[in-house]
Amino acid sequence: MLKLTPQTQTQLTASFQRHSGAPRPEPSRSVPPLSWPLPARLGQAVPLHKAPQQRPPLAEIAGQPRRQPGRGRLITDDPVPRKPKSKNLTEILVQEPAIRVYGAVDEAFLGRFLDQLKPLRGRSDPLVMELSTAGGDADLARRIAEEIRLCREVGGMDLYFVGKAMVYSAGVMIMAAFPQTQRYLSRDAVLLIHEWQIEKEIRFSGPLHVCATSAHDFPAELEVARKLEKQTFSDLVQGTQVNYE
Repeated sequence: MLKLTPQTQTQLTASFQRHSGAPRPEPSRSVPPLSWPLPARLGQAVPLHKAPQQRPPLAEIAGQPRRQPGRGRLITDDPVPRKPKSKNLTEILVQEPAIRVYGAVDEAFLGRFLDQLKPLRGRSDPLVMELSTAGGDADLARRIAEEIRLCREVGGMDLYFVGKAMVYSAGVMIMAAFPQTQRYLSRDAVLLIHEWQIEKEIRFSGPLHVCATSAHDFPAELEVARKLEKQTFSDLVQGTQVNYE
């Protein structure tokens, strides 16, 4: 009896099916095709399909440059806006002054100052005030100085003072409203600093109690003026090597 090996039986069966027209059994679809390269050893898993690459979250790619479709420039997705580059001192001082006032310090001078200051309120960029004056009313100068202090300390404005040609008397009171690090003078500027002066005639006329009241009011007025003068000069020398005394 002739014995067939398993290999011979397989070849005969395949030949019979090919000549007899019998349909070939379809391979099982549950078994995926092999993926090359094969594992180096048995039991090692081989990925049959490459998993899609996961995009990192936006928080990780924020700030990284990417190319805008259809254009050649790079844009960024940085959610935090960058602060503009600050100007240096030279650029600040040579720019056109935002406020320019000159002449005697009087009511018209105060009006021109307030008109130029009004559209600038709320701005945070450095602004320059240019001043040239031969002096004037001390009370109006104090009014301007107080407005400047409020804009700086409460409004957060960055103001610089530039005095040109002459800054006399009441003009120095206005300059004192700026910190020492933000005051500048032109090469030919001249300062005139002196004690406050008063010129007043007192005449007594009427009942004695009225004259006595007027006599007591004048010393009180002088005392208030001396306190204001001391405050102004203290602001002027603050941050400098000059002593108030």
